[in-house]
Amino acid sequence: MSITLASSSTSWQTTTANVTVTLPSYSSGNLGIILYGTKPYNDAPTIDQSWNAGGSYTSGTNGSSIDGGSMQVRYFWKVLGASETNPVISNSTNSVSCALCYVFSPTSGYYFSTSPADAGGSDTSAGTAISIACGSNPGVTTGDMIVASAAFNTDASGDITAHALSQTGVTFGTVTNTPSTDAATSSGQDMGQTACYSLVSSGTGSANPTFTCTATGSVGEAAGVFIRIREEIVPESPFPFVGGGFYG
Repeated sequence: MSITLASSSTSWQTTTANVTVTLPSYSSGNLGIILYGTKPYNDAPTIDQSWNAGGSYTSGTNGSSIDGGSMQVRYFWKVLGASETNPVISNSTNSVSCALCYVFSPTSGYYFSTSPADAGGSDTSAGTAISIACGSNPGVTTGDMIVASAAFNTDASGDITAHALSQTGVTFGTVTNTPSTDAATSSGQDMGQTACYSLVSSGTGSANPTFTCTATGSVGEAAGVFIRIREEIVPESPFPFVGGGFYG
């Protein structure tokens, strides 16, 4: 058994305003991960409904422009209850943004007790070959679930292919791009975004990870995030305390 993807958004939500993220199906105890990309690079998006802010990463400090400028990518997370209200991401200077939600289930007898860990980086070499070399090691080991996303400063990015994860000491399972139609919007000042996930088959990471993929058209700048999700076994309850001692 292992962490599994329970559900995901069927498509990216794109906007130049605040966005109400439509949550896919979920159960109590599932972990929600909302991936979010935007420009300008220096905005500070916030979220309601008690979602937690994960790390954010940028591709530079270039001002927003049509098919240009630097990108910001970030994520939000929450261990979901039985009944959730769709959260709103507020963004005060939104040139364009994209949002997507993944929902993960723990293995039976396990639960999500710790915050996700993350790393990130950028690619500012124009072209279709995207390589996000992360600036730190989020501590990856066997059984972890990895989510990776990259946001591009142009809709020329199109549908992304050849998603791959690499890290010294780690063997990754199948890398799945979901949804297979990536974001590529001409709204506002244009952007694209992709996301994928993979279960760690074996090993423990001893270096910083890298996320690579291939765009349809030339991308000037990309910002990427690499998220590590981990489950823990539900602790056993002690035997009842009766008559001055524990049974068992």
